[in-house]
Amino acid sequence: MKRLLSVVNLKHIALILLGAFLSAVAVNHFVIPCRLADGGLLGIAILVFQYYLGFNETTLSTLYFLLNIPLLFLSWRLLGRKITIYSTIGLFALSLMIAATSFVPKCDQTDLLLNTLFAGVLNGAGLGIILKIGGSTAGIDIIARVMNKIYGWRIGFNILLIDLIIILGSTSIIGMKKAMYTLIYIFVTTKTIDFVIEGFRLTKTAIIITSKPEELAQAVNIKLNRGVTVLKAKGAYTGESKEVLYITLSLRELTRLKRIILTLDQEAFLVVHNAHEVLGKGFSY
Repeated sequence: MKRLLSVVNLKHIALILLGAFLSAVAVNHFVIPCRLADGGLLGIAILVFQYYLGFNETTLSTLYFLLNIPLLFLSWRLLGRKITIYSTIGLFALSLMIAATSFVPKCDQTDLLLNTLFAGVLNGAGLGIILKIGGSTAGIDIIARVMNKIYGWRIGFNILLIDLIIILGSTSIIGMKKAMYTLIYIFVTTKTIDFVIEGFRLTKTAIIITSKPEELAQAVNIKLNRGVTVLKAKGAYTGESKEVLYITLSLRELTRLKRIILTLDQEAFLVVHNAHEVLGKGFSY
């Protein structure tokens, strides 16, 4: 028990429960009433739930739990103890919440597109909260994490890829129209997951090739209060040695950086990249 408590963070448990609640509400309030499908093992369970009579939310949650047991063994083997423990907790939480939120009023089905969009945002927010603290609801989340570990692909993209395969396979059951709405739902879900995981900051990295590295670096230090890394470089065509400036900054600061460059060196060469995650002083703390 002590070893388990050393791995599990109570704050994380609370966040997993919150995320599971949001996802369960998305399923019971939007997905099931609109007869949409879903991705992953939950999608398979929902298809069985919706197209075989006599099933209820308790049966759905039980079926989803049973389908995930083999993936927990895969998680233990490839992802480690901590992720597997959180995945098991997430699986219990989502299965419980699906059954517990069966009382949630069903959505008005007159606007299918609006319901689809809200379902994606709500489900993505719930899953994003769980994934951000290192947990999962098992199922495709585990496979997405394994792909992220092996190939380095983003978790949201991995979930989208797997879900596309499953949704396309379910077209013969739910019909082409509902499958297309389901794809919108899955897309919004994955984008919301990425947004929750990556946070609200829009961070950029700038690479500047200039003949005035000292002046530009000093201006950035003073006017933007940002650090600058100076890299040694050499032109492949001219053979000339140059210094390249590497800067990490916010999207708002990027416009000011461009003004500084135009003022000091109009012949400078600027390349800007998106930074998906930045850890360090001035960004994460």
